[in-house]
Amino acid sequence: MKDAYTDGFFNVSRENGFIPIQVVKELPSCYQSLVDLCNELPILKKDNRFGILHYPNLICDKIKELPNLLSSVDTLESLQFDNKIFILQTLFRYYSFLVSSYCLEPTYNSYIKDKTYEKARTIIPQNIAEPYCKVAELLGCYPWLEYHYSYGLGNFRLINYKEDYNYELEDVEVESLFCGDTDEINFIKVHILINLCTPYLITYLYDLFENIKMNRADSIIETLKNLNTCVYNINEKRKLMWKNSNTDRYGAYRIFLMGSEGNDKIFGDGLLYKNVKEERVKYRGETGAQDDIIPTLDILTGVTQFYPDTILTKYLHDLRDYRPKIIIEFFNDLENESKNLKDRIFDLCGKRGLIYFLSIVNEIYLFRNGHWQFVQNYIMNNTEYNVATGGTPLNMWLPNQIKACLDCMDDILFSINEPKFVSVETELEGEDILLLGNLRLEQDRKRRLLDVQLNELKKKMYNLQKIIDSNEELGDNSV
Repeated sequence: MKDAYTDGFFNVSRENGFIPIQVVKELPSCYQSLVDLCNELPILKKDNRFGILHYPNLICDKIKELPNLLSSVDTLESLQFDNKIFILQTLFRYYSFLVSSYCLEPTYNSYIKDKTYEKARTIIPQNIAEPYCKVAELLGCYPWLEYHYSYGLGNFRLINYKEDYNYELEDVEVESLFCGDTDEINFIKVHILINLCTPYLITYLYDLFENIKMNRADSIIETLKNLNTCVYNINEKRKLMWKNSNTDRYGAYRIFLMGSEGNDKIFGDGLLYKNVKEERVKYRGETGAQDDIIPTLDILTGVTQFYPDTILTKYLHDLRDYRPKIIIEFFNDLENESKNLKDRIFDLCGKRGLIYFLSIVNEIYLFRNGHWQFVQNYIMNNTEYNVATGGTPLNMWLPNQIKACLDCMDDILFSINEPKFVSVETELEGEDILLLGNLRLEQDRKRRLLDVQLNELKKKMYNLQKIIDSNEELGDNSV
């Protein structure tokens, strides 16, 4: 694998993880009209006054007044300067928020009024369609709100820098918003905090491969422990969502994250970008499934080998196209580097290595099951609209991957339990034996929990409360 994968904005490396090199707040003066408009968008602005989205249909008039900035964007294409990628990303973020606001404002208003989902505006005016599509082309992504360059990773700045990467909510400031309330702000911040742990993730991943190549058994064990702790800390950051972003508020700003692919009820035949695309197109919406942490861990540990052959798994692979090209390159190289990793770890470290490898997969499970509980409480408990922002069936998307985690863990446990491996039992220390025992015991509970929930979801009129209650009744600890 390369030491770093970079497009000038992202730099996947020991130093940066999946966090951008920097996020530029200021744009050249020629784009000021766009900046001013986007700063006025949020329902509640940073100065606590109501913004454009608070007033029905006002955004239509405001967009008509916005000049077409295509010529200024075209100028960027021919220029070579260090800041170019950062200007493109900032422009992309602003246009993504503007276009999503314009399209989905009617849907938002109907949801606020009576929890219905009125059709979105699907014809994007020429004066925003042309520069937006050009910026997206230069950046190498689709012209729609997504996770990396717009809503998530490209949408913050650090107030305080910490050498240990142990950031808290107050260390981060979010740039662009739809609703503008604390719930939306903290929703974005938690995703940022999770990714601020990724320099450690990438460091330990590289350390693992290096130690395997050098046949350093003790160092492999230590690295697996470090990697396990890192993913544990990521899980702890994830849990901050429960206390800092109310479950009943998510449905409001979630509207603006919707994509047109898989969402015909809202977007019909798709989007028409005037004077740019001759036919309507469909793009998937912004979703946490576009994050890179869990896919990285899935590839590393081999969970990907247990993905079921379903349309939901196809969707997982489709999401790769919604990531920066350097992330795709990183994934491809990681897949090659991780082949037969479980077997290589066992050959060098015996059962001890497999135990800590298993513990990492367990943390992946806990992340996914915690996310699944978010879905139950933040979305399913507040709406009957069974479509995720990325366009997948809401109630089966995460159980699909949870089962893959459990199947992977069963495979590792089978390897540990094979009689020919019993001879290495003496290698185990007290903490190893305790960890293995707990993981074995917990595996049965996890299976029962998933079976109960899947059986309930198969019913035409399933009982959501029964699903929610089963988490506590079966002793779930991933919240």
